[in-house]
Amino acid sequence: MADLSPRSEISFLQTFLCSAFAACFAETILKIPGSTDNILTHILAGLGAGFFAVSIGSPVDVVKSRMMGDSTYKNTFDCFVKTLKYEGFLAFYKGFLPNFGRLGSWNVLMFLMLEQAKNVIRV
Repeated sequence: MADLSPRSEISFLQTFLCSAFAACFAETILKIPGSTDNILTHILAGLGAGFFAVSIGSPVDVVKSRMMGDSTYKNTFDCFVKTLKYEGFLAFYKGFLPNFGRLGSWNVLMFLMLEQAKNVIRV
């Protein structure tokens, strides 16, 4: 098996998380009295999944970017500890909004198309 780049590892992590979270969000939304399985449900599920995937993946992405751009870190753990110590917890969420904009919109489109394809196949 070929080695994966750090970017592809993060992409895999976020895609895996999005798939799991989108299904959970859709099920949760459908439990609300009066809600139906419609486009709004899947838009909200895609946005919610994107939010949680970026929330979990952002610290990994920040550490990866710093490791690639600065050779002063000994290893990943050293980078994580120094970032936390000198910049605080919120430093791990630099670039959160653009990343969420990208991943959130991607999830909305992907899950809308997936649900539409499932509806066509069921017919």
